[in-house]
Amino acid sequence: MLQLHQREEVPCSEVALSGNFEQYWDARPRHLRRNVRRYADKARQNGSLEFHVARDADPELMEALFRLHAARWRTRGESGMIEANHSAEFLIDIARQFAPKNMLRLFSLRYRGGVAAVILAFAYQDRIYGYLTGFDPAYKQFSLASVLLFEAVRECYQQDFRAWNFCRGNEPYKAEWGAQPVRRCRLILQRNRS
Repeated sequence: MLQLHQREEVPCSEVALSGNFEQYWDARPRHLRRNVRRYADKARQNGSLEFHVARDADPELMEALFRLHAARWRTRGESGMIEANHSAEFLIDIARQFAPKNMLRLFSLRYRGGVAAVILAFAYQDRIYGYLTGFDPAYKQFSLASVLLFEAVRECYQQDFRAWNFCRGNEPYKAEWGAQPVRRCRLILQRNRS
């Protein structure tokens, strides 16, 4: 006999991409809009800033994601998820399998010619799932992660996605981007040994 158990998990956060991008962006907090504009302008004064979307498992972008993710976490004295879980090869394999199905997105910002920020995301039906981010801590003063997220969400509007899902966690910055918590639970089937 099987028993079903349900356990609450850390919620996800999701932004509904309704209306058009200008309406969405105008509804964001004033300080967020101002800061993203200032960071992008400040970065552009010091070098070229280029946004790109890849739908294939571009080896340069995957390597940059791993490197930047680890660099960011090292500033906190931690290794980061990829290194801690030894998941680089797994992520490369998943990216290669999702790309032909049009389910992969690698959003990236190049700054001064080098990859400075990357978001690994997965597309499913009308949603984008922003799974993992890496950004260069050397450019922290330009908040390139925020600039990249701005460009990625704008791209999602242009591609008619209906939601940006931040996946696990409900950190306060996600609410500023319009995210609402999404309840998650884990279902466990357990075989009764009697």
